[in-house]
Amino acid sequence: MIFDTKKWSPAAQLFAVIGAIALFSFLMGILVLPRYFEYIASTEQQYAIGNLKSICIAELKYYQKNKHYTESFDELGFIPDGIYTYYLGHSVRQCCDGKIFPLPKSVTIFANATGFTAAAVTNLDEDMDLDVWTVDEKGVVTNVFNDFNKPALKDYPGELRQIFFKKSGGK
Repeated sequence: MIFDTKKWSPAAQLFAVIGAIALFSFLMGILVLPRYFEYIASTEQQYAIGNLKSICIAELKYYQKNKHYTESFDELGFIPDGIYTYYLGHSVRQCCDGKIFPLPKSVTIFANATGFTAAAVTNLDEDMDLDVWTVDEKGVVTNVFNDFNKPALKDYPGELRQIFFKKSGGK
């Protein structure tokens, strides 16, 4: 019998156990790690959606009082949560670790008498692609660029495109 471990030396038995543990760890890494990173990215995207909806609600309240939308996070009292950088007009709020991710030139943000668009930007997986979400005065949340190459939260309409930034910082 090939697997009759009673005939194996203690060193061979130890090697077999270590090999089995290594194989198990390798297989778990292949199967579990991608799902874990997908879960983390999805969670961060949900934080961004929640923050953008908070911006929308604050803007609508501001509009009711002032008959125009504001470009100032200070006037809205918005304090972000999570790893995204938020943009509204000329106002920028950085994420909790102090990083400021650039807003792609193709994304237009504004606030005036008739409407607004705010954006949330981050890098979910340390590659050169950014994850970009926007919200407008109608409360429509759009995933403009998806950094994780997966349809982001199917409940929210939007275009799924990739943006590539050169290492030199060019757009």
